[in-house]
Amino acid sequence: MNAPAKSKAIVASCFGYPFKDKQEREFTDPQALYEGLSFVQGGHYLLGAHGFFHGGIHFDRSCSNAFSLDRGIRCLADGEVVAYRTNREYLDATKGTPGDGPTLRPYSTGFVLVRHRLQAPTPPQPDKPAPMDHPMADARNMGTYLYSDPEGRQRARWLRHGTPLTVEIGKYAPGRRYLRVLGIGGPGSPATGWISPTWLALDPAAGTSLFNVLGFKEEVLTFVQGGDHPDPERVAAYKQNKAERERPAPAPAPALTLYSLYMHLADFADYRKQTQWKRPAWWPTKRYRVGKKATDGRGGAPEHSGRQWISRFPTSQNINDLTPGFASSVGRFTAALTASGATVQVNATHRPPERAYLMHYAWRIAREGLDPASVPSMEGVDIDWAHANSRGVTDVTAARQAARDMVDGYRIVFRPSLTSRHTEGRAIDMNIAGAIGRTIVDATGRERTVGSSADLHEIGRSYGVIKLATDPPHWSDDGH
Repeated sequence: MNAPAKSKAIVASCFGYPFKDKQEREFTDPQALYEGLSFVQGGHYLLGAHGFFHGGIHFDRSCSNAFSLDRGIRCLADGEVVAYRTNREYLDATKGTPGDGPTLRPYSTGFVLVRHRLQAPTPPQPDKPAPMDHPMADARNMGTYLYSDPEGRQRARWLRHGTPLTVEIGKYAPGRRYLRVLGIGGPGSPATGWISPTWLALDPAAGTSLFNVLGFKEEVLTFVQGGDHPDPERVAAYKQNKAERERPAPAPAPALTLYSLYMHLADFADYRKQTQWKRPAWWPTKRYRVGKKATDGRGGAPEHSGRQWISRFPTSQNINDLTPGFASSVGRFTAALTASGATVQVNATHRPPERAYLMHYAWRIAREGLDPASVPSMEGVDIDWAHANSRGVTDVTAARQAARDMVDGYRIVFRPSLTSRHTEGRAIDMNIAGAIGRTIVDATGRERTVGSSADLHEIGRSYGVIKLATDPPHWSDDGH
């Protein structure tokens, strides 16, 4: 029987060998474990008796001198029980022949399959710096540029508010935009460039005296007042500070999913005999059986199709239910989206084959006129598509209405396939909002600005998450 499903994968944090040594101590040397296994007659790890690869490890009583076997085998790491089977009694391989008496060779088909998830740690990230004020918020960070030409085309250097200058003042000329700078810091310095008088502390009457009108020029000591450009070094520091504060969270570290299988386990009869044995924790505590006096009038008849089937065999919305490789790709892509400020809503990941079956034939009956009585059955889905009465006569009207109700409930727009990337765990339906205009890191680590949906699709492709253009929420590992 199947073990109860878990909503979230258990990350393995504890590992160990399957047995303790004979003195009930933990093994610290793998070689001692190999030496204990050498007493087993067959099934050696890692090469079998014929020299071929053998991934299983066999134990029997021959290695009891090295291992403590009486307490049973331990799971190699934290994990989830995926499936198990326990024989009521051991099975008999050879019944013998008449006259020879029974020759019993009991064997066990009991097993436990455990899923383990190894999660690599995410590298620590440096602390983000405290926010800086924008340079233009402080007048002391303002200034203007000194130019190397009188037209103000080539910037020479930036001058801060309050910087003393010596400029040349001549006859007033309306429309003249730049004054010649003779020196920075005091008179007598050589000419150094040109500057706009707008950002100088000059008398409004400068250049209009009789001395100037007669064509003479004079040197005037002034200073930069205000400005039209903030300190470029402060601007660069502000941008760097902003980039570090908006640094996206690192993509999740890769995870590895693996399975361990424990076979030929003790039967239930042995558990009842060995009262000191601890029952496995995943065994159900209560079991129910329908009594012989039950008065269920349906007598096990299939259930009519209809809306009640919509909630059964639900489609998963958990990324971990995808195939391991695609789940890792989707996880890194959605982490990059979230880090950029975009929002991601996962609508569907893995779709059980039973749900695909229900959706497919509900559509065909409701939209394509398929005869409800011709629908093939599916194991585990005890549904009556034909709405047959006690005489086996199909109620076509009721069957088609029930199918239409299912199509409406499933919100189906196109004919669903019996097999798809969703049933294979290789597709995801998700809504992404707020990505346009943001900068998102692609799988190569390059920052890319999203200007359109096509840009977003290319970023997804870099992670191995490929958009199906004809289906707005649909992404898969191959674009189908």
